[in-house]
Amino acid sequence: MTDRPDRAALWSRRGEGGVALVAVLLVVAIATVLSVSMITKQNLAAHKTLNHLEQSQAFQYALGGEELARQILHDDFEGENKTDHMAESWAVPIAPFEFEQGEVEIQITDLQSLFNLNSLAATGKRGNTNRVRFRALLAELAIDSFITDLVTDWIDGDQSTSQLGAEDYDYLALDPPYRTGTGMMADATELRLLLDMDEEDYRNLLSYVVVLPDRLAPININTAPAIMLQSIATDLSVDSAQIIVEQRDAEEGFDSVDDFVNQQGVTGAKGIDTSGLSVTSQYFRVSSRARYNDRVSKLTSIIQRDPFDGQMRVLSRDLGQRFVSRVIADSEEQGP
Repeated sequence: MTDRPDRAALWSRRGEGGVALVAVLLVVAIATVLSVSMITKQNLAAHKTLNHLEQSQAFQYALGGEELARQILHDDFEGENKTDHMAESWAVPIAPFEFEQGEVEIQITDLQSLFNLNSLAATGKRGNTNRVRFRALLAELAIDSFITDLVTDWIDGDQSTSQLGAEDYDYLALDPPYRTGTGMMADATELRLLLDMDEEDYRNLLSYVVVLPDRLAPININTAPAIMLQSIATDLSVDSAQIIVEQRDAEEGFDSVDDFVNQQGVTGAKGIDTSGLSVTSQYFRVSSRARYNDRVSKLTSIIQRDPFDGQMRVLSRDLGQRFVSRVIADSEEQGP
């Protein structure tokens, strides 16, 4: 009699084989998922590292642009012309420096062409002159002159309120409350904190003011825009000031402050005070934009050039300011 296989044992062996197959498939699936996850993470880490390296490289090129600007300013100091004007190499638009994987573009701006807000901290005759000029600038921009008193109170060290100013007790009543700076401004954006400062007025004024660490830093009449010349010579019309600027730039600036005062259209103008005026500068803003592959780095540096030996000192660096290409802007104005 032939032995028949035990059907129960047979089904048991088949079940064990099925479970083993499922277990193997589960292990393979888990291993596949883990492998894909590891590869994905490794690729992500590699891309992050590459992006970081490229961004760091772009920043280094931006620093290189700053160094190039410093060299240009130092070469200008060593030149025979001892005045600073808008026809010099540092002042004209500089074409981007291209290299194999990107480019660097720099702009140099004379900060002493603008009104130094910290000059309102000056006392005596110089301080009065600075306040007169600032009020004249505000009038040209159609901004209420009470801003002068607000800035003065913001930067002075006492709690005595100017005629139309405000001190700590005025700001502490706001929501949220805060205090005045009680010291020279660190950045022109502090204007936005002034009591009742209008947003539109703030943006208009921001283009013509600057914050310098020296409250006695003079205005360079060789680089000042027409509206600044009007704040110095208050009888100048818009057209007259613009004509003087065009003639000044064509003739490579004034050799002295007296040359400006004796300029046709300026002589006899009210409010002319030569204190706080100059034909040279020592504070400059260097804007550098670097592109490396697809990464872009923007750097804005404030540089002080020693008026005696031409040594350069970086006062601050900012990675957040907007960069507008003057080369592109000039080409767009000229048209095709």
